[in-house]
Amino acid sequence: KNKSTNTLRRRSHEQLRGGKADVVFGSKSYWEKRYQTQCSNMQPNNGSTLFEWYCGYSSLQGYVYEMLNISQEFRGVHSDEKANVKILVIGCGNSKLSHDMHKDGFANTQSMDYSEIVIKHMKKLYPHLAHTYHVENMLNISLP
Repeated sequence: KNKSTNTLRRRSHEQLRGGKADVVFGSKSYWEKRYQTQCSNMQPNNGSTLFEWYCGYSSLQGYVYEMLNISQEFRGVHSDEKANVKILVIGCGNSKLSHDMHKDGFANTQSMDYSEIVIKHMKKLYPHLAHTYHVENMLNISLP
């Protein structure tokens, strides 16, 4: 295990115990500041401003197919089976997970995040996609 993985796990445990990480990550101002910095240079096809917390869609794809009982033969193929699945990505941040799932045929994908700044930038980054981005607090979701 690498050092950053151990640090992330420690921070996650602090958050669960109500430590400092909980205060920081639960603050909207923290996320707005973080994304103001990260997204200031965001441009289409500039992957340097995208961030995956744990792993990208390519690492999750097999699990998604298994959980949804979709045959692996549909990888990368658009099908009604995938198009009809409703997916909500909570806390999307500046991850390309939603984008990659949409490219894989999951056309009914919605993404939400606490930060207005990151949602604004993701809409600019992927304006051509059918899925939508929303500013939402995961503790008080108002999506239909």
